[in-house]
Amino acid sequence: MEVKHYAKIYYPGAFVSESSVKEIDKRDISVVKLRKSMLGVELYDVVTMKADYKGKKITFKSENIDNEYFPIGKVVTLEEVGKEYGTNSTAYLNLSHNGYEYALKTAGGRMVFLDKEDVDNVIDPDSIIEEEAERE
Repeated sequence: MEVKHYAKIYYPGAFVSESSVKEIDKRDISVVKLRKSMLGVELYDVVTMKADYKGKKITFKSENIDNEYFPIGKVVTLEEVGKEYGTNSTAYLNLSHNGYEYALKTAGGRMVFLDKEDVDNVIDPDSIIEEEAERE
């Protein structure tokens, strides 16, 4: 059995988010080079098993479904969205009608729904110290 660790990095796109996948040494957010322009990072594993069956070599790959997601941005509450944009704003109405208590305000100013269980994993872009480098 072989286990490989991956980071799926999300970037803003023209209409939808873009992503790239990079193999990492261990499943730990500290090994990922973070950029303020990122929307988030998802960590996951791929398990590969090989077997012989009636003289044939068979390979099984399974992606770990226990993913960890680390959004990058500022956490804002429904109440804060209402104060900043108004309770009749699209952002406020989308959050409240879909049952979200939190949103993520990204570096590009986008507002994204944020699940309660992801709040503790949010990385504040002000905490990211980055060197000038090309997008990986």
